[in-house]
Amino acid sequence: MEINWGIVVSILSLLITVYTIIRTNAKSEEKMQGEIAVIKNDVKHLTEKVDKHNQVIERTYELETQVDILKEKQDVANHRIADLEEDNKKLTDKMSNMTRRNGI
Repeated sequence: MEINWGIVVSILSLLITVYTIIRTNAKSEEKMQGEIAVIKNDVKHLTEKVDKHNQVIERTYELETQVDILKEKQDVANHRIADLEEDNKKLTDKMSNMTRRNGI
């Protein structure tokens, strides 16, 4: 029985090729898993930043609402002060007129 060296070389070439493909795929998978882990970490940090940003937006909206309420209260107080000053002026004028009439 004679060994056909062409077939032996072909089988060895096939085995080496399969081994090389398996190793290359394993390394690619390992590298891809590392990149996926990095991306997941980045997404986590971005999510945290977005959450912080959203909290700032919510607090800003609440503060703007409170500022609007305070402005409205200030306007009401200013009108009330103006009314009181006008009433005070009227009373002062009335008292001045009464003292002049009475000769005081």
